[in-house]
Formats: sequence, C-alpha cells, structure tokens
Amino acid sequence: MTKKQAILLVCEREGLSTVGASELELIRRRVGELLGGPRAPSRTYIIQVLQEAGKRVLVHDRYTAVIPDEPYASELAGLLKFDTFEAAEATLEHLTQRYRHYKQLGDAKGAAYVRQLALVGKQRARAAARAARSPDKRAVKAEIANWFTVWLYSPDVFADWLILRKQAPEFLARFGRVAAAADASLKNHGTNSRRCSDHQ
Repeated sequence: MTKKQAILLVCEREGLSTVGASELELIRRRVGELLGGPRAPSRTYIIQVLQEAGKRVLVHDRYTAVIPDEPYASELAGLLKFDTFEAAEATLEHLTQRYRHYKQLGDAKGAAYVRQLALVGKQRARAAARAARSPDKRAVKAEIANWFTVWLYSPDVFADWLILRKQAPEFLARFGRVAAAADASLKNHGTNSRRCSDHQ
C-alpha cells in the first residue's frame, strides 16, 4: 500500500470530508500505524493528497493553498499537477481558463485564488527540483518552476510564450526527447479520443 492509498483509506474510514488541524494529525497517526512509524507521511504531503482528491482542507503551509469558499474550492480542486511537462502545461492551461473566467466576471476573489494556486505550484516545483536525485529530473522541475513564474508575471501571454520557449534551441538541446514524448502522448490521446467518438 502506498502512502497516498493509505491517506485516502484513513480519510474514508474516518468519514472525513473536511480536514482541520486535529483531523490532519489523526490521519498522520493512522497512516503511520498502517505503514509503520518511519513511513508516516509529512503534513504537506497529506494536505496535497487530500486537496487533489477534492477534500476541503482548512490547514496549509507554504506548499499548499487553502481555498475555503465555494464555488472556488470545488472549481479549483485538484488542478495542480506537474509530474511531467505535459501535466504542467495542462495545469497552467486550466489555471489560465479559470483566471480569465473570474476576470471576465469581475471576480477579484476568484482571480486571487487562481494566482495563489499558481504561486503554490511554483514553490512545489522548486522544492521538487531541490529534492530530485537525478540531474535530469532536477532540470525538468526547475524548468516547470520557471513556467509558473512566467505565468504569475503575465497569465494572458503565457500560452504564446510557452510555444516560443519549447522551440528555443536551449530548451530543445536540454529537453528535446522529454518534450517530444509529451507531444506524442498528447497527439495519441487526441487520436484515441477521436476514435472513441467515432465508435459512439
């Protein structure tokens, strides 16, 4: 059983839909009991897993975002994913869509929540870069952190910037194979989606 599976299992067993400080410590203890003390996850990791699962989490640290208000909590739940370039690009595309939506509505609170998520994404990516064991993974996470930084400076032009960035000789020399694999995956996903639609 992985740490993530154990966290979600404990949450289900305890019937937790909202998690505050006391519930967080309860989850940490129960997961430690399930997996063994040394394997108990950090508070930050538990919060991230719960937020990605759509749980309402009322505690945070510098690597997590608290969005207590509805409909924002539901609309923005689970958006931060950046394991790969493909996932990071999809995340930033979703953040751009939500940001523009809230700006068009004149919803300053919603737009601020989106920026808060992007800032957390940047901080997590930087932390992942520092913790990465291989130079290649470290470089990918650092690059993704830079994407979040550019997005925070100018969300409206980020998509155009990213197109140019992925065509830059420096990027292609450093990440060409990784980026090509991500683009191929996106194309295959689109082809498979069209095939499924053709059979419906």
